[in-house]
This record gives sequence, C-alpha cells and structure tokens, in this order.
Amino acid sequence: LTSDNGYYFTSTQELAFKKNVVLVNPRYNMNSDTLLYNSVLKTTRFIGPTTIKSQQDFIYCENGFYNTITDIAQFNKNAYLISKNQKLKGDSLYYDKKNGIGKGFKNISITDTSQNITITGDYSYSNEFTNTALVTGHAVMSQINDKDTLFIHADTLRAENEKRSEVRSQRLEVRS
Repeated sequence: LTSDNGYYFTSTQELAFKKNVVLVNPRYNMNSDTLLYNSVLKTTRFIGPTTIKSQQDFIYCENGFYNTITDIAQFNKNAYLISKNQKLKGDSLYYDKKNGIGKGFKNISITDTSQNITITGDYSYSNEFTNTALVTGHAVMSQINDKDTLFIHADTLRAENEKRSEVRSQRLEVRS
C-alpha cells in the first residue's frame, strides 16, 4: 500500500491513508483518494473516487466499505461494476462473497452485453450460486435486436439461468 500521506491513530487502532492511495493485492488493485483501515474490526472504508480492478471485474464508487473477515462489501455513490458480460449500476451496491449474494438499491441498471438486455428498477437481488436474479420497483426490461426493441414492464422481473447438457437457456418470469 502506498499513499502521499499516512496516519495511525492509537486510540482507535485505525490507519488512514490520503491522496493517491494505491493498494496492490494478489487478487486486485485498488486506487482511492482516502482509505481507512480499522485493525481491530478488520474493516476498510474508502472515501472519494475509488477503482478496484481484478482479472474478472472492474468496480467504481465514491464511497464504500469492505469487511475482510466476513467478505462483505458495499459500494455507494455512482457505483458500478463491470464484468465480462455484464454491467451493474446503482446508487448502492452490496455484495456478500461467501454466500454469493448481490443487492442493488435505487436507480438499478443491469446490462447483459452478450444478449443486449438491460433491466432497470429500484431494487435488485442476485444469487450467483443458483444463477437467479430479480428486479423490483418500476422494473423494465429492454432487449435490442437488429432493428427492433422489446420492452417488458412489470412489478417484478425474475431471471434464471439454467444449464442443461451443454445447452444454456435463460428463463424470464414476469409478475405484475
């Protein structure tokens, strides 16, 4: 970890790094304006524009935290995550790595770039272990094809990816 300024507060056992913070880890690289680490709670808070790059993902936010014990993270303020075939945006994004649970709050946008599908709404929930996801609150799905766009609006949109004998299909359930 490098930064222009670093401080250690003995009373709270917290380390503070400010300006040009760069964290190089075998799993990811992080760049931030300000990073606070509590050595007792094993939690990291990042403040200001922050990017986290791994081989699989790119994350941007302007405020967030990560608990190194529970593997739970939250990314706030202009947060988005880009992976191989998907882009997820929201006012706040929550991720529980151990349980494979992701949640998005307010102004959610999930884009599947491989199928040209975008789903927007107020709340999203996904489980990477069961390959299921849902979006509620003003949920709208749009799929762009050559010269046409399909729109679906519902109270709740639920997607489930199924893998059957090397054939992958996607089932979409609409509730209104």
